[in-house]
Amino acid sequence: AQRPPCPADLIPQFDLVRGAARAFGIPCMEVRGYEADDVIATLTTLAMEEGIDVDIASGDKDLMQLVTVGSSGCGGASVVNLVDPVKLTRVDYDAVVEKWGVGPEQLGDVLALAGDASDNIPGVPGIGPKIAAGLMREYGSLEKLLEEAEGIKQKGRREKICANKDQARLSRRLVELERNIPLEALHLQYKDEDYDGNNYGDDSLTSSIIGNIRMEALEEERLLDFFQEMEFRDITRRTRSRFQIRRRAIAEQRRRDEKNMLKKQRELNTFGAMIPQQEEEEEEEENGGAGAAGGLREHVQWVLRDDFVPRLNSSVPDCAKGTVVIDAKDLRHWWEANNKLS
Repeated sequence: AQRPPCPADLIPQFDLVRGAARAFGIPCMEVRGYEADDVIATLTTLAMEEGIDVDIASGDKDLMQLVTVGSSGCGGASVVNLVDPVKLTRVDYDAVVEKWGVGPEQLGDVLALAGDASDNIPGVPGIGPKIAAGLMREYGSLEKLLEEAEGIKQKGRREKICANKDQARLSRRLVELERNIPLEALHLQYKDEDYDGNNYGDDSLTSSIIGNIRMEALEEERLLDFFQEMEFRDITRRTRSRFQIRRRAIAEQRRRDEKNMLKKQRELNTFGAMIPQQEEEEEEEENGGAGAAGGLREHVQWVLRDDFVPRLNSSVPDCAKGTVVIDAKDLRHWWEANNKLS
């Protein structure tokens, strides 16, 4: 788009942005020769191929071209939405239509016609977003509009569009997002090195690129070190307080879990002792020494050893296979139903 060189005072800030990402455990991707919008568009395309829903944290109108129909988490095709990082509002398909008068699939044509001086998109002089949207609803696409421009009824619009066809086509190329950056160019920066030391052109990663990307767990020391280096005193204080509250909450939850576990252990031990010894011996005789009651006792001990795993699997005795156990009460109901224990 014939942009001027990067401002000299902006260049040193790139390292600060990388440092902030590392502090929060966020992997970064930089691709030489491509704009950030193109990288985002490519990653979004790859995510959709993997069946992953995408939320793009941006209010950039160009990225609204990526938005798709549907609701996240509802199954079916992948869904792409924008999330405004300032207003924290979701921009879905209907929101794009409400704002621009057309869907995301026609937004590039509207932006090309209307132009954008801040992005050096010339557009067609005298054609604004509302008129451009109306023309797209009428003609369907920019190319069809240009082909049939001589038939536009309004004289002023007809003359402007006919006189600027090449400029309109150039503008359309400028607003188009590159959605297929070569895989070998995609290097994910993780901490101070590439993610796992690989680039995403490797054959082992081409089938699940997005699925392999993970944000690191938040580390208190790493984050606070960055805030202190930046001399963010108030944020440092508030963050340290948040981590202290989180530690207390985790400790309290651990105490509750341990208390509940001890209670369940007592219940299971009590129930295990209730199994009549006589019935166990009779069952053993009938089953050639493989008593069902004995199996239940083994089952109780197995649950205790495995910390109350709720779903039983093939490692438990035959008498308990396929059973779902939540607590001692459910276990007893199961036993009574299958063995008529009174």
